[in-house]
Amino acid sequence: DFIFEDKNLFQILVKVSKDLFDACVAEEKDLNRAQSARINGNELFKSKDYKSAILKYSEAILYSPSFQNSTTFKEHLALSYGNRSATLFHSSKYSEAIVDIDEALQNGYPLERQFILFHRKNRCLKYLQMYQKEEQCTRSSADSINCENMNNQIPIHLKQPMIQTAIGENGYEMPKVNIKSNELIKQASDAVEMKFTVQKGRYICAKRNIESGEVVMIEKAFASWLKPSLYTKYCTHCFHPVDIIFFPCPNCISVRFCSVTCRKEALKQYHLVECPVLSSLKRLSNGHLALRIIMKAGIQNALNMINKPEIPLEKWLSTNFDTNYESLYSLPDHIENRQYENLCPDANGAVFLALFAHKMKLIDGNNIRKLAALLLKHISQIECNVMSIAKEKVNFTGTMGRKRYFPQTEELGFGIYPTICLLNHSCDPNVINSFSDIYAISTVVEDVAKGEELNVTYGPHHKRMSYKDRQAVLMQ
Repeated sequence: DFIFEDKNLFQILVKVSKDLFDACVAEEKDLNRAQSARINGNELFKSKDYKSAILKYSEAILYSPSFQNSTTFKEHLALSYGNRSATLFHSSKYSEAIVDIDEALQNGYPLERQFILFHRKNRCLKYLQMYQKEEQCTRSSADSINCENMNNQIPIHLKQPMIQTAIGENGYEMPKVNIKSNELIKQASDAVEMKFTVQKGRYICAKRNIESGEVVMIEKAFASWLKPSLYTKYCTHCFHPVDIIFFPCPNCISVRFCSVTCRKEALKQYHLVECPVLSSLKRLSNGHLALRIIMKAGIQNALNMINKPEIPLEKWLSTNFDTNYESLYSLPDHIENRQYENLCPDANGAVFLALFAHKMKLIDGNNIRKLAALLLKHISQIECNVMSIAKEKVNFTGTMGRKRYFPQTEELGFGIYPTICLLNHSCDPNVINSFSDIYAISTVVEDVAKGEELNVTYGPHHKRMSYKDRQAVLMQ
């Protein structure tokens, strides 16, 4: 309220938001570079340097104008996908080749050459023993070349049942942990339950005896933020590593996705809106993540939450708690406990972001103040509840033929996990969190008795820091 009532300060924020919005420059596609990369890829393919060829075809896909943006040159993207599928096939990457074949067909691959893609897909399916789909592909291939008799020439082995594979939504294997689901806490096992006290608020404790090594929670981040310096190394949506095979945004060259599924979800939830102004948004970290939370929830749905009466915390003991916006909204923000000099920069940032969102045409002028209040709430929640998503790496060192192995973690970005955020801090925790892409996995590291609280460390640990230093860090 103070910022909106201070006309001079408010006008400064209006000017800054306008200047930054006007200065946004999306990294655009480049047809000439795409053509050059595809030609280079063809030469590398002929010399059977398949890895380098894939890299060049991926570059061609990255810089090719999409079907939506350019009808004149729509075939360049399709041809690049088609060529990459051939290289992947010869590299025995059959599943990846099938995805590229489908992308080539969907992006306008020349009709007179489509039978080549269907034939290649047929062979991929055969190698993968996906016989029912192979039969369907054979029929599609026959239709594409108008060969009426080909449908009657399907080999007998194609009639065998298709082998089912268990893969995640982005096409990669996800953590496979056998845990019995919890009736109320949807991302937790039946070994835990939620408790409430006025002093602690909500917390998680053992509903039964839990043995060391047991997984008690697996949760996908409601929203996440990848470090901009890692845009070319990891999927912007799920944080899965991307190497030489990736799927770009159809409009920009800034971000990469590990799968068609991740690209589709990201475009729908936030990236299609962010894309033109990402050069400014990506600098804001917590503010950017707060805006993503609201975009994923749906802006109108999020704004409506402000007027809804909040569920009393003790009522959550008998209410379904899931990875959804209502559960996230209930997380503490501690705004009332923050000092003015600490809160003021976040409040300025929230107003700036609301003005920026108005420039992005996400809201009308009447909702700027309301959105600013909501952004401040989420920025404060992020500061109290955000989890750093890290990837563990093993490095090797040694001299005179002796190797030593030591683990190292790489921080990829941040995520907000409504369920796992209910775990309170302890300097001697009995639970640790690990990550598989943007999935957080909570594992008990010592035997826990029924009724005992489950805790994680928010950073300070009794074996690494003194009591005085731990208190100072936590208070800060």
